[in-house]
Amino acid sequence: FEGRKVAVKRLLPECFHLVDREVRLLRESDEHPHVVRYFCTERDKQFHYIAIELCSATLQEYVESPSFDRRGLDPV
Repeated sequence: FEGRKVAVKRLLPECFHLVDREVRLLRESDEHPHVVRYFCTERDKQFHYIAIELCSATLQEYVESPSFDRRGLDPV
């Protein structure tokens, strides 16, 4: 997305009703340091796509990997 790597969330047609709410919540939380950034939404005949900030790890890696740098935050 404009030269940067992003994560793309693909929503199925049965979840289309959730897109507007999710995008609204991401936009409201845009300044929060612990929420991924929202970039854009696109759609085609089959899916809605939401481009968001690409994280350095998955939640599972963050919680389960003892070598992951948690920056002083311990998983609960």
